[in-house]
Amino acid sequence: AFVRQHQPKLIRLLEFLEAQQPATYHQAIKEMARSQQRLEILEKRDPALHAVELQLWQIRSELRLLAAEMSAARQPAGGRQPNRQAQREQRLAELVTQEANQELARLRLMQGRAEKELARLNEQIEAFTAEREEQIARKLQQWQTRINRSGRK
Repeated sequence: AFVRQHQPKLIRLLEFLEAQQPATYHQAIKEMARSQQRLEILEKRDPALHAVELQLWQIRSELRLLAAEMSAARQPAGGRQPNRQAQREQRLAELVTQEANQELARLRLMQGRAEKELARLNEQIEAFTAEREEQIARKLQQWQTRINRSGRK
């Protein structure tokens, strides 16, 4: 269901693998199940990152599919189709570009979050620095009170 929803182009390959290469099929299913589980957790925890990661998964799975297709086309099976090969190579370049763009989007998302966290930490540092002497005096008093209570017992 996950593959049908997010990468229907893989269905034919999975059906082929199931019939012709069961071990490879089972390995592929395990990998997809891990990806699906990771993405489902991410969807609940972080929808923005989930969207980026799902697109990355889709692009990368299409890249693997295209690579398998290109590899199979290089096998001697009769006449070569130079036009089809050129289309595949063009699609490969497009997918690699999309992957790079999506990876950059992921990094920018993470950068934005890191910048917000850094701004929050800077505010905390400023607040702590401004009240440092008062906090030291308060903590010193608390410790002295504890020590005095413990000495009475």
